[in-house]
Amino acid sequence: MSAEAWTGASDPERPAPPANLRPRRPILYSLLALLLVAGVVPLAVFGLEMTRFNREQLKLQQDEYQLTLAESLAREVGGLLEARRAEVEALARTLQTALGLSGEQELLEMLRRDDILAKELSKHPDVVKVVYLSEGGEGWKASRTSYHEEREATAESALVQRAFVEAMKGEPYMSSSVAIAGASARSVVLAFPVWNGARVRGVVSALVSLEGLENTLTSGGQKLYTVYVADAMGAVVAHSTGGPSASDAVSSPLIAAFLQNGGIRTMPFAVENEGKERRRLGAYATVAEVGWGAFVEVDEDHAYHAVALMTKFTWLSSLLSVLLAAVLGTVFASRLARPLRDLAAGALRIARGQFGERLTVSSANEIGQVAESFNFMAWEIEDQIVKLEQAAAENKELFLSTVKMLAEAIDEKDPYTRGHSERVTRYSVAIAKALGYPPEDVEPVQIAALLHDVGKIGIDDRILRKPTMLTDEEFEVMKQHPEKGAHIMSAVKQLERITPMMRGHHEKYDGTGYPRGLKGDEIPVGAQIISVADTFDAMTTDRPYQKGMDPEFVLGKLKGWVGTRFREDVVAAFERAVRAGDITVRRPQMPQVSSASPTAVTSS
Repeated sequence: MSAEAWTGASDPERPAPPANLRPRRPILYSLLALLLVAGVVPLAVFGLEMTRFNREQLKLQQDEYQLTLAESLAREVGGLLEARRAEVEALARTLQTALGLSGEQELLEMLRRDDILAKELSKHPDVVKVVYLSEGGEGWKASRTSYHEEREATAESALVQRAFVEAMKGEPYMSSSVAIAGASARSVVLAFPVWNGARVRGVVSALVSLEGLENTLTSGGQKLYTVYVADAMGAVVAHSTGGPSASDAVSSPLIAAFLQNGGIRTMPFAVENEGKERRRLGAYATVAEVGWGAFVEVDEDHAYHAVALMTKFTWLSSLLSVLLAAVLGTVFASRLARPLRDLAAGALRIARGQFGERLTVSSANEIGQVAESFNFMAWEIEDQIVKLEQAAAENKELFLSTVKMLAEAIDEKDPYTRGHSERVTRYSVAIAKALGYPPEDVEPVQIAALLHDVGKIGIDDRILRKPTMLTDEEFEVMKQHPEKGAHIMSAVKQLERITPMMRGHHEKYDGTGYPRGLKGDEIPVGAQIISVADTFDAMTTDRPYQKGMDPEFVLGKLKGWVGTRFREDVVAAFERAVRAGDITVRRPQMPQVSSASPTAVTSS
């Protein structure tokens, strides 16, 4: 063969073989730089991004955990107070019954004779004192230290007197927390009216110590977290640290936020400690029964300790990667240089047709030699093959991209069904596989599912995007979209297998569907597959006229429509795919709408 045939001198489009290989930098330098840029830099960037991401995730988890702790504490406090309220209310009902049977004087005599209040007091360790006062101020009391008859016109203390006055109005009463002289914990007063007929004849009041709540917080086992409870006035009722430190929480920004906003919330804040600012993370939850607050705090440094360790590890691993890249690059380059030079020389001789000769080529950069030599050698052999493979891949990719583009274009027209075609496609493929379809039969179903609503491109936007129920005339227009879609795709010969599936995805097994009213086996199985998938997605996703339904409920509805809307084997395959986990529901976010939502439920 002539030199011209090999060199391509007669073809101006063909590159000429290199006459000389110009000197280049040693491969070691290039390889080290490549390893640094391609390996270490992305690792450092990735590490920083992961640190930021994990910090955000940790914050979300921390917020959630603290809210959980606060809500749990709120429920516990509410339960404790409700239990005490129930005890006092039960005593009030007992006295109410006795009052109704025997009268006021007999009730007072019974209190003196039977020591009912003292007995009731002994049952409840948290109750410090119990007082019964009639509407005239007469009554009987029992306390932890002693009990005696009292016939004075006023109650023993201002707290009990206030409780008596409020409860005489006919409603149960609970005071704010108060500090009692000599008591180790704060207390509350609970009072319940004692009725006789339609009239309040007396009041049962109980002074309840919150020492049990204090003990619960101090023995809760939380080392990193500070937990405490404040009443509706912001006074700290119980604190996990106990003692003087409990007073520090009175001025906490967390309590201030609770008093202003209530509800449940997490928030960062700062406190002064020995002249230094401490960053804290806090959460609170309202005790629904009494309007108190349950609070959880933790130092930000403790909460994010894992992120600090991760940052340190990221920088350390990046440094080790640099050192490792340098060592490996040096060893690898030194061993690779000689074979690359030989390969470059041999490749160049093969490209020129000199298979029996060896050509010595001097070059400072072996990678450059290989690139120039091998590119020339492979030009004739691989050029056409690569072009053909690229053309085939591009054609297939173009086809699939076009299909997806059409599907997405339809979904974009209707904001309430965005992502619908993709989900229907995913469900349809899972059903086809559950029916035992081979890959070559699954692909047409996949394409038909992607394009099943392409006919909506011919539907007026006012109908397609209407957020309320369609009129009969509008629905008749909407029913044209399967036929329109099949007509659009019929122009493509290669899609003739999928157009019946597109046209029939709203046909029903009993013949009541549209557009042609096909019945039974007249409906392509692929169309029935898409119909089941379409209905499932329409019922499990949020629409302006309906809330997405539970998947198990929708599955039951689909099974109930076997024989009327769907084939039995298709629904059975759908259920198998659901049980196998091949079909799961990921609900999209609903767009905001301003118009009223109708009550009708339709599929897309």
